[in-house]
Amino acid sequence: MRKLLLSLVLGGFVTLGQMASASDVKAVTDFDSQRYLGQWYEIARLPNFFQEKCVGDIAAKYHREGEGIAVVNRCRVADGKMDVATGFATLENSSGSELKVSFLPRYLRWVPFTKGDYWVLRIDPDYQISLVGDPDRKYLWLLSRTPTLSAEVIKDYLNSAKEMGYQLDNIIYTQNSVGDQQ
Repeated sequence: MRKLLLSLVLGGFVTLGQMASASDVKAVTDFDSQRYLGQWYEIARLPNFFQEKCVGDIAAKYHREGEGIAVVNRCRVADGKMDVATGFATLENSSGSELKVSFLPRYLRWVPFTKGDYWVLRIDPDYQISLVGDPDRKYLWLLSRTPTLSAEVIKDYLNSAKEMGYQLDNIIYTQNSVGDQQ
């Protein structure tokens, strides 16, 4: 019994040590939300319930709307049609790299606890590649201004996510057609 208890305690310390060794999830601090606007293609993502029906050609377009950012997400579903979801993001920090996004109808966006975190975790200097996630490590997207990226770049950005503690065992790689989907 003492060995079992000791094993559980030591195992807990090892697990805590592994969790502590992963970097905290932090949004980038040097960020220009104006440069982030425009179209982005999804390259990879962690599975999530709101994209279950998406089979490919996943893209998002962002544009300024008042004090926030309007979001239009599109994806191809199994029957070949494009599914569209529109939302609104509010900037939650001074740089604009931490956002809260709601896809509820405009008249319901005031309802508490209906917005999701959307943090820009890494972005290249030219604003062509972006790693986006949430502080709880449930959601993650690798985005690009182009429909495809090299395997080397994908690996580099996903390694950044791993260093932040994201579990990527179920990562989904998006199949995008070449060309503008929006």
